[in-house]
Amino acid sequence: MGNPGQIIFTESCKTLESSSASREITASNNTNSVPKLRSNLSVITAAGPVLLDGWGIRFDAAYSNGLDSLDIFKIGNSTSENMSILKQGQRLTYERRRLVDAADTTQLNLAQLRRQQYRFDFLPTEMSQYSKQALLVDRFLNLSLPISMASPSVYDFSVTTDPNSWASDRFYIVFQPLAILPVQLKSFHAHRASETSVQLNAEIDHFNEVKNIDVERSLDGRSFEKVERLFPLSGFTSTLNYVDTKAPKTSVFYRLKVNKHDEGVLYSHIARVNGLDMPVHEGYVISPNPVSNNVMRIINKTRLTGKGTFQISDQSGRIMQNGSFIIAEPSQMIHISIHASLPKATYFIKLIINDLAIYGDAFTLEK
Repeated sequence: MGNPGQIIFTESCKTLESSSASREITASNNTNSVPKLRSNLSVITAAGPVLLDGWGIRFDAAYSNGLDSLDIFKIGNSTSENMSILKQGQRLTYERRRLVDAADTTQLNLAQLRRQQYRFDFLPTEMSQYSKQALLVDRFLNLSLPISMASPSVYDFSVTTDPNSWASDRFYIVFQPLAILPVQLKSFHAHRASETSVQLNAEIDHFNEVKNIDVERSLDGRSFEKVERLFPLSGFTSTLNYVDTKAPKTSVFYRLKVNKHDEGVLYSHIARVNGLDMPVHEGYVISPNPVSNNVMRIINKTRLTGKGTFQISDQSGRIMQNGSFIIAEPSQMIHISIHASLPKATYFIKLIINDLAIYGDAFTLEK
């Protein structure tokens, strides 16, 4: 007799919509109208994202919030990266549950992560009719970022040498009441005012929805701590001006955490202030701004040359696009093609040239 054969199923062979492993029950005859939230985990390689695993939740009044035969349990995998939903001590690939009628939490479970960059793709179906918003909470970076209930969105994250970066419970999702007004951070700037002080300035729309604002500071751009909490009655309206009088002389990073009355949270982009021992560069100017036809033109005022990378983020701090460019001449204009999938909105862009991070103004993308 020959050697025993084997059957291998790749990730692309899987589907979260199959109900062959459990019986399907919905309150509606049309399962496509049932709210669903799915997510894929991919590793980001030089050739692009490679799908690794996924999970999903289907919401319907006919389901139970407890564990039952309609939930699909996770098949063990101890050799490659995988993720699941953790519920009552059990790992699930797919959960069927009732609609969330109050603030609720879904704990994600990660396993076998390695030192590299990963991506979550969130894929909602019929969730925009659902009067809730979802927030992805990153315990390692202390971030709380919105997940769109109307269209696909992504969240990129890295695993480092820090054990907390690959902790199985690093991420969880909070479902909460939908925000009434779209609080927006139009701009956020920080610059050194003296050896030990940094001036912060910001403009905020729909400020009446803001409960308070936390000024957060970091020495490495990743681990932030609150240095001050500002309240609307403190004397600022839609324009925020704050001076950190205890700023270190080394390079320092700042961001704003906007706490809203509906308990939602909005983060600014991260602003870097160079240390006293570092050269000061003018930065860059986006012209024209607003940006149209998905092409951004940047006037390089840093006078730096060499290889650079860019990172575009939305107003919640979520990374929407990464890329690279080459500056051959100090006066060369930088051209960046923006993904056609990015909706019309306000974004922030960070340039990194020769390992030096440079932050500029926000830009508005027009279609």
